[in-house]
Amino acid sequence: MVSVGFHGVDMSLPEPPSAAIDPFFAAALGAGEWTHALAALERVMSFSSAALTVFEGERSPIASVWHNIPPGIVADYGAHYHRIDPCCTFLHPGARITHDARYIAEADMDRSEFYTWKEREDGTRYHLGGQTSPGLPFKATLTLHRPRAAGPAGPAEIHRFSAIFTQIELALAINHRLQLARTETSLAADLLEHNHNGVIMLDRAGRILFANRAACAMAALGDGFKFAPDGLHTARASDDAALQRLLHAVMGPGTDCRGGALRLRRRGGKRDYALVAAPIAPADAGTLFPHAMPAALLTITDPAPTAISAPACLAALYNLTPAEVRVAERVLHGDVPKQAAAALGISVKTVRDHLERVFRKTGTNRQADLLRLLLSLPR
Repeated sequence: MVSVGFHGVDMSLPEPPSAAIDPFFAAALGAGEWTHALAALERVMSFSSAALTVFEGERSPIASVWHNIPPGIVADYGAHYHRIDPCCTFLHPGARITHDARYIAEADMDRSEFYTWKEREDGTRYHLGGQTSPGLPFKATLTLHRPRAAGPAGPAEIHRFSAIFTQIELALAINHRLQLARTETSLAADLLEHNHNGVIMLDRAGRILFANRAACAMAALGDGFKFAPDGLHTARASDDAALQRLLHAVMGPGTDCRGGALRLRRRGGKRDYALVAAPIAPADAGTLFPHAMPAALLTITDPAPTAISAPACLAALYNLTPAEVRVAERVLHGDVPKQAAAALGISVKTVRDHLERVFRKTGTNRQADLLRLLLSLPR
């Protein structure tokens, strides 16, 4: 077959649809670029330029990717010409595939301000496009453009584009879901990292899939537990059997264990860690990578009160002065007024005065009540 070229567009026999579809899935999965996908679609469909736009609501674009379209055209279109674009003016919400003949006759195109502008500025006249199904949680449009010499899209081209666009729509839906999943994962990770308790997730074989900063800091001390390639172990070899029995009960095949608790003895006379283990619901039967799914959640708590809510936060919550915050911190450490006075370099009477004001402002009556309140605050 003879190839006929126009403005750099190859009109030979088209490539298979997969040549246009695969780059969109690559872009959706983060393994390719959207501009490369648009270029592949242009080549397969024998068009010279393309635009992909995602909308918030019906008419407000929030993201666009353009290929072979001059920046000036993009700016002018957004400022004025989208208002008189026949495709936008007459587009029905249910119309998935769009092309010029659906909205305007050839003779009217010659008299149209919009088509006159397009041909003058970028040399294109005809378009073929699609908009995503209304049932999706987003709206996106994809349009292809080519010059007058190529002629309008014919029935075979429209059918071919429709089949390709169905797959492109699926790629966009995958990208949308992945972005939501990344956001959810990022938020969950932030919450876990800011938790002052150690949080560890194990896979079905007991290997560590995740450990937050607090857990890593505890493990680095090496006085209560440690991380190993095969999972979690106690610092004292004599205690490890009890830990492994608990983990097996929580994660063993067919187990109905709802969880358990264990004290992790520490070296150097420090207060023992408290470990709570709970199973995580198994992955769906259809999961191809069950080994990558967590099977158990471990929470490790240091009972020793060593931290307090950020002083600025504590002061804002209860209108405490800096001096009152310092006294509250000594209460958290278990000091009686005499010990707090020695630690802060002030008199016992001054400590008692500050403490009375802290009681009044926090609605507590004694140090035990204040301690419970302080321990309940985020650290």
